[in-house]
Amino acid sequence: MPFVFSKLLEHGASNPIVARLGLQTLQILDQCKIAKETRDKIAEVYMHSLQKKLIRCWEIEERFRSEFKSAVESYKPPLSGNQAIHLPQIARLEEECHNFLYEMKNYVRDLLKVFNLLYGTDFKEASEFFRAKKGSKSLVEFAASAFGQNDPKTKFLQEAVQQVEYMVNLRNAVEHPGGYSGETASIEL
Repeated sequence: MPFVFSKLLEHGASNPIVARLGLQTLQILDQCKIAKETRDKIAEVYMHSLQKKLIRCWEIEERFRSEFKSAVESYKPPLSGNQAIHLPQIARLEEECHNFLYEMKNYVRDLLKVFNLLYGTDFKEASEFFRAKKGSKSLVEFAASAFGQNDPKTKFLQEAVQQVEYMVNLRNAVEHPGGYSGETASIEL
């Protein structure tokens, strides 16, 4: 019976995302004192979901940087007296931004799955990272009560709140215009 190899990613271990969310995560999981079934489920989320979503965000950013650089380099100021000018543009910029935000929000959602596996919680929506559903706690509130306010895990999660909330709210404004997160007018990074 032959071995079957299938390509899962366009990037190898020289990409830090693949190295850290693949090889290093598996090595860390091997050192954890958790059930093999839980370890395998976490590894599956990392290898088949988190890694792919983060790679897609990285690819979108790389395309943007490349196209932006090309647009800047190709710009030629209008000659004196010319009525028409060529304004450089990045094709599909809005769609790429929407895709980036979608992948990022799903990345956070999948991180919650890992947290659920490790700590027996039941977080589902990316916004639960920073905002509690009615009658429950947010991930950050849970961490503070379960681990303590000064625990490194709690501090790490608290430091991430501002950026996670910002990105999730941007995506929610795209998905639900005029809703809780408002409208998508401009993005300031």
